[in-house]
Amino acid sequence: MAMATNVRTDTQVPSSDGRVELQQKPWDWRVAARRGDTDSATALAARARRIAWRLAHPDAWRAELEKCDHYDPAYVYDEAHEYDFDWTTDPDYPFDVHHNAYDQDGFVSPEHEWHLFLLARMFSALCALFDDIEVVRVLNEPDLYIPEALGKALGLRTAGGRPKEMVQPDVLVLPAGARLPQARVLRIAQGDPVPELAVEIVSPTSRDQDFDDKLRLYAALGIREYMVCNAGSRSQGDDPGWVPDLRLFRQPRDGMYEQMDAPDPVWTDDGGFLTITVRSEVCGTELRLHQVNPRMLPQFQWWDQRQDRWRDPEADARMEERTEERTDTAIAMLHRILLDDAGPALRERIAERWRTEGPPADVIDRLLDVQLAPTEWRALLDIPSDDEAD
Repeated sequence: MAMATNVRTDTQVPSSDGRVELQQKPWDWRVAARRGDTDSATALAARARRIAWRLAHPDAWRAELEKCDHYDPAYVYDEAHEYDFDWTTDPDYPFDVHHNAYDQDGFVSPEHEWHLFLLARMFSALCALFDDIEVVRVLNEPDLYIPEALGKALGLRTAGGRPKEMVQPDVLVLPAGARLPQARVLRIAQGDPVPELAVEIVSPTSRDQDFDDKLRLYAALGIREYMVCNAGSRSQGDDPGWVPDLRLFRQPRDGMYEQMDAPDPVWTDDGGFLTITVRSEVCGTELRLHQVNPRMLPQFQWWDQRQDRWRDPEADARMEERTEERTDTAIAMLHRILLDDAGPALRERIAERWRTEGPPADVIDRLLDVQLAPTEWRALLDIPSDDEAD
């Protein structure tokens, strides 16, 4: 029996009033099931049947793959996954297609949006933490090629038994000063740097891979730390959903990682916040998932010792906005309070200095004190005496 291409096609059917309507064809086992097509048991059985067909008919399956524009004969395709014209369920597939995923009931659906949002948050946060501007140190979904001997030794194979050649981590952090011969492609066997930190965001169907295959692979490659994050899911009705989780594995010993202890996530009574904190040696600080309520996506943050606060790009943007508002308010007060004590040119020089360097942290209080002691305005505002008025 020929294996149909995994695409739904609609049939044009004329209606009684002369209009043409599209009618979806009935679901077929050769097409990955989506919710509403059939029941869970049938969907799971159909997936197993498709895998068995691919294993029994490799040439026919290859012919179907070759019809896709994104087909690459060098890639090791896995019989356990679907490869359609514009999507796949293979989480490591490096080509430009949409990524769908199987859920626990055997149905295919688009990759959960919380996975994509959290990935964007973690990537941008790590870039900001390492001030990743000129030198690329943090890589988003890079292609990590596996040394052939290592893949075989670890038993990393497709459903058909072929050794895997590449995986696609969600995030990799390279050593300081590392240079890549090609962006987002890492070939350690050919001399590319060994990452210091690997990050994976768990989905329902990648859990076994993230906590087994990739755990063993990253340890064998000598990656110092491996962080696994489960964002949870939005709650619906009385269903509490999945509780977010953050785990850190460190420095392989005897070929295996040691899991670092992290406190269990607990909803606090004061405000209902949930936090899970781990300390990363690679990042040189504490990292945490912070969630304000069960129905919201957690934020990924790091502790900034210098600023004495938890940071993430969104929090930084809010603080920058507040700082700009405070600066604008301070400058407006400056021009009103020092109207008779300093000329316009001096006031503008002070204002420009505050825009560039930021005003004193207690600038509003200082300006209020100037109103009480106008002759002391230079000392109160830290204005040098040689900075003369007009």
